[in-house]
Formats: sequence, C-alpha cells, structure tokens
Amino acid sequence: MHWTGTAISFTGDDQNLGPFPIGFSFPFYGTTFTTFRACTNGWISFTNMASAAYTNLNLPSATAPENLVAAWWDDLTFSVSGDAFYHYDGTRLIIEYKDVPCREAAGTATFQVHLYPSGRIEYHYQKMTVPLNSATVGMQDGTGTVGLTVVHNAPYLHDALAIR
Repeated sequence: MHWTGTAISFTGDDQNLGPFPIGFSFPFYGTTFTTFRACTNGWISFTNMASAAYTNLNLPSATAPENLVAAWWDDLTFSVSGDAFYHYDGTRLIIEYKDVPCREAAGTATFQVHLYPSGRIEYHYQKMTVPLNSATVGMQDGTGTVGLTVVHNAPYLHDALAIR
C-alpha cells in the first residue's frame, strides 16, 4: 500500500494545502471537481481553503468543512514525522497519509483515499496504531446538510480494512 507520488508538503500542524489536480473530473454530490485540498488532520475537501479543522464532528454538520471527504478526521500532526502524497495512476487518484502521528495520543496512522472517475470513494487503512475511538470517517456536501458518517468517535476501524 505504500504509494509514492507528488509530495504534499505538510510541515507542521493544522495546515490546509492545495489545490492539487485530481487528474479527471470527479463528481461529488451533484458537482464536478478537478482539484482537491488536503488537510493535515486526515481529510480532503474540493473547495475548503480556510479550514484546518481538527475537532471531528458527526456528519453532516454545517460547522464541518464543506465538500468534505474524511478518511481519518482527527487531530493529526506532521510536526515530528509523517508524509503525504497524491498520485493519479491512470484509473484513480490515490491520496496517502503515511505514518502520521496523532497530536494528543501515541501512535501513527497510515491510510489512503481513492477517488475514481465514476464518483466512487474508497478509504484504505493499512496500519493504525493511533487510538481508534476518536475520529470521524465519512463525507458531506457543500451545504453541510447532506452527508454520511461511517463512524464517529467509536472503535470501528482496524488494520487492513477498506471502506467503499
């Protein structure tokens, strides 16, 4: 699962960088996007430029970042270690967070977001040694009124898990 590609140059805590190219037109809640932004706190957005929200919420939420894809929304930090990359392999965009520490607890997280031209989204979790009961996994639209929570602050994820 350790993809390489173009580095997302996170250098600390609570950063939101981009836009980065998706490589194709990606349909999401009725809108098509060609770029994404990445946040150090385990989520991407197709439009949010200002937020680096680390306090995860149940989705949908009007106070969460808009057009949100949250693979592991928690208070992560790149201050000590961790890497992030994105890569379009000709069939999908892969965004990887590798060995990223949790700011408030011991352990690291390695996971990926896969985006497909059809609109399919997959989350892939390789090695999660962070506490597994303090993050949000899900997505929401640009209005914060339509979305999906897979898990919010509950121990659901484990190593070698994929969610579509």
